[in-house]
Amino acid sequence: MPQKPVAGRYELLEELSHGGMGDVWRGYDAVLDRPVAVKVIRGQSVTSPHLAEEFAKRFKREARITARIQHPGVPQVYDAVLDDSYEHLFLVMELVDGVPLTGYIHPEKPKPLPVSWAVAVAAQVATVLSYAHDVPVIHRDLKPGNILVSRDGTVKVLDFGIAAILRTDVTKLTATGSPIGTYQYMSPEQVRGGQLTPQADLYALGCVLHELLSGQLAFTADSEFLLMFQHVNAAPTPLRQLRADVPAELEELVLHLLRKAPEARPADVQEVYERLRPFLPAAGEQPAQHEAGPAGTPDPTGVFRRPFAPRARAGAAARPGSAVP
Repeated sequence: MPQKPVAGRYELLEELSHGGMGDVWRGYDAVLDRPVAVKVIRGQSVTSPHLAEEFAKRFKREARITARIQHPGVPQVYDAVLDDSYEHLFLVMELVDGVPLTGYIHPEKPKPLPVSWAVAVAAQVATVLSYAHDVPVIHRDLKPGNILVSRDGTVKVLDFGIAAILRTDVTKLTATGSPIGTYQYMSPEQVRGGQLTPQADLYALGCVLHELLSGQLAFTADSEFLLMFQHVNAAPTPLRQLRADVPAELEELVLHLLRKAPEARPADVQEVYERLRPFLPAAGEQPAQHEAGPAGTPDPTGVFRRPFAPRARAGAAARPGSAVP
C-alpha cells in the first residue's frame, strides 16, 4: 500500500480485514478531520489503454450508483479514487462499528439464532434491498460477511456495487457473464451465468435466513462444482425438520425464497418484508428469556422494540470486535 495519503487526504492507519475482493482499512480524512473506512479493491489486470478506460468508467459509474442508495442501512460513500496505475481502487466510506453476521454463526458449533433475532436481521436487510432495487442496484453477493449489526442493533448491508465493479465483461448490472458471488449463497441463475434480477438477492437472503434459523448452510458440498450443482438442482431441507419451533409460515417463506426459478420466488422484497412482519417484536415488547442471542453481540430486535431510542451510552453495549464496510 502507498505510504502517502490516498488522493492527498486519506491516511491508511490500520488494516481491518482482508478478502478476495480487497482489503479494508481504518482511515483518516485529513481534510474533514474524521475517521473513515477505506476499501482497497484489487483491480483486474489492465493490458490495454481501452481496458483501462473501460475499467475506470465502470468503477466511477458503480460508485456513483452505490452512493445513490440513501438508507441508514447502507454505509455512506464519501469518495471514489482510482490510482494512476489502475491497480487499486479506493472506496472511502462511513466507518461502522459493529459485528458481522459471521460473528453470530459458528460452523464448528452450529447454534441457530432466536427466531425474533433472525427475522429482525432479515427484515432490516429486506428494507435496505428495497431501496437498492429501486435505484436499481442488485447486490449480487449478499452473505453473512456483508451484513453487519451495529451497536444499536441497526443492520448495515455492505459492498453494494463491488461485484459489478470487478466484472471484466459487462457494462450493465443485469448483463450475462461469468458467475459473481459467493458459492454458498449464489442463486441458480448466477451459477448458470444468466441474466440477473432482484430475485437473485432474494435467493441469497433465503440462504442467509435459513442459516440463521437452523445454524446450518442451506447447501453444503465437498467442492464448489457440487455446491453449484445443488443450488441448481437440489431441494433445501425444510427448516422445521431441523428445528421444530420455526413457525410453518416462516418455513414456507424460506422455501419460497429458495425456489430455483427467479419468477417462482416472491414478487419483490416488499412482499418478503410483509411476510416477516408478523414475527417481528412490537414496540415496547420485552424479550422473553428464550430470546437471548449470542453473548457479546448486538441485539437486532432493539430497533423494533425501542424505535427512535437515543444512542446507547458509550460502553453500554458489548463490543467484542469491530467490522467495517
